[in-house]
Amino acid sequence: MGPWLFILMIQDLDIDSPYLWKFVDDITASELLPKGSVSKAQNIVDRVIQWSDENRVQLHPDKCKELRRTFSKNPSVLDPLMVYGKEIVTVDNVKLLAVTMSRDLTWNAHIEEFIKKVNKRLYFLVQLKRAKVPLKELVLFYTTCVRSVIDYAIPAFYHALPKYLKKELVRLEKRAIAIMNPGTHYDVASEVLNMRLIEDHHHLLCSRLFNSMIRDVNHKLAELLPPLYSSHHDLRNERKFNVPCTFTNRARNSFVFAMAAKV
Repeated sequence: MGPWLFILMIQDLDIDSPYLWKFVDDITASELLPKGSVSKAQNIVDRVIQWSDENRVQLHPDKCKELRRTFSKNPSVLDPLMVYGKEIVTVDNVKLLAVTMSRDLTWNAHIEEFIKKVNKRLYFLVQLKRAKVPLKELVLFYTTCVRSVIDYAIPAFYHALPKYLKKELVRLEKRAIAIMNPGTHYDVASEVLNMRLIEDHHHLLCSRLFNSMIRDVNHKLAELLPPLYSSHHDLRNERKFNVPCTFTNRARNSFVFAMAAKV
């Protein structure tokens, strides 16, 4: 069955879940469970099973994963989810559209995953250097085939990265620069190689996405923007958005709140 056919079929899957993502043959559903409430996750699973049976699609229990997130000191005890009588495995990390999500909402696992991918592609950069490919082409290969791996979905988690993980990204770029043009100091690499360094590049990507959300009222993420700030007084540093008070760094460093606070 071709992917295009599966897309046409999967559109009619109707699940009573506020958060549902469909992509080719992957379905991801989530549930917010307030303290003391009863989980309806098994109902969601049963609906997927019913849809699969009605459309003669084989659902593989071994490929189904469950990720639970809680920061409560006394988390609720939940029954395991079942698919065709088989218990769904509960995991600590799961991939959603190539982004590794962790149960503790940290990004270490995701960073480790793409560091492995970047290291493999740096090998090809070494081979191109040995083949005496011109520096301009080396930079082009790095920015399009190597750094693009790091750039993937970067606005979603860049502001939430601790300093030591951001240093890992810089370390990868320093290694690439040492391959392309040995002896080039990192501080002048931008001028020598005629490219934007990774920190400035990621700030630009975040700004572009946020500005597109502001400009386009029909943007998919526009509804996530905080309300506009209004004041009857002339302030020295007038802000654009009324960013709500946050009690955790996790919320404060999320993409929308972090960017809205800078505008």
